[in-house]
Amino acid sequence: LTPCDKRRDEFISMQVPDKKTGLIKTWTPGNANGRYSGDSVTLKTAFARSINTIAVRLGQEMGIKNIIRTAQDMGIKSPLDDEPSLALGSSDVNLLEMVNSYCTVANDGEFHEPVVVTKIVDTDGNEVYVAPNETKQVMQYKSAFFMQQLLKAGITDGRGTSRSLSQYIIGDTDWGGKTGTTNNHSDAWFMAVSPKLVVGAWVGGEYRSIHFRTGALGQGSKTALPICGNFIYSILRDNKFRKYHAKWINTTDEID
Repeated sequence: LTPCDKRRDEFISMQVPDKKTGLIKTWTPGNANGRYSGDSVTLKTAFARSINTIAVRLGQEMGIKNIIRTAQDMGIKSPLDDEPSLALGSSDVNLLEMVNSYCTVANDGEFHEPVVVTKIVDTDGNEVYVAPNETKQVMQYKSAFFMQQLLKAGITDGRGTSRSLSQYIIGDTDWGGKTGTTNNHSDAWFMAVSPKLVVGAWVGGEYRSIHFRTGALGQGSKTALPICGNFIYSILRDNKFRKYHAKWINTTDEID
């Protein structure tokens, strides 16, 4: 698959078992705007604009079990349910896991276990502890490259759900982004990804009954994105953090 592959944005209906009752029910995933364009849309556009129906269709084509395995390889440790709605993020995952999995994309498909303490030294400067720095290639470089292009499209596409991040970006660094909003606007997410830094934010209440009244108020682009944006703006304008300025390659010339 490449970002140029197309899928049709149209009504989807499938029979799935209800978690609570076990009864078979009809599930008809919809888009945030409540409409279907009926058009064939590239995966790049679908990702940038967060078109749910295409995500669900692609999930069925790829296989939910394959998605679960890939997510776990990328650093997701929370339980993931084998059901069609997983393509829309229906299983609960914590923020650290989300950030770490997007780091795998930023690292060209290479997984790194999160480390809080990198080294401990005594008063004489002798190393008492050094954290392991083991890495594993869990995604093909080509696939990671395409994911980077999809993330960048969220900002560069005129109707991309992450486009407002651009107002926080200064300097010479490439950024991509992905929004996320759960049912009833109970949870709002945003992930900002660059070659050397990944930033994530979650906005929500302790209970799902706590939620925003409307999507206009509770979308990830409205609540979580500004948190990431202000942090990124502070980092990029501070010369002490120049090491985080970087760009991805922009062509497939280096990809077999």
